Amino acid sequence: MPHMGTNSREVTKESKALVVAIKRAMAVKDMRTPGLAKKAEIPYSTLRKIMEGRSVADYEQLRKIAISLNTKASVISADAEQLIEKGEIR
Repeated sequence: MPHMGTNSREVTKESKALVVAIKRAMAVKDMRTPGLAKKAEIPYSTLRKIMEGRSVADYEQLRKIAISLNTKASVISADAEQLIEKGEIR
């Protein structure tokens, strides 16, 4: 039976970098996970799993997160790329 309704993709260093970039954007806006979940209209349990590295954000979720943080998904992605390039994510 197919595994439906869950995000079963592997958590890679790229997805870890994305979480760090989201957390950095959240810090700039002084926003915590519950407030971001509400503003982004993403279930708190889903966002918590993403932020804990137990799930991987998809593009739609990233876009909602970025809009809620008053930035663009491309800015968050670029920050994640820089973290990887600098070797700050393993």
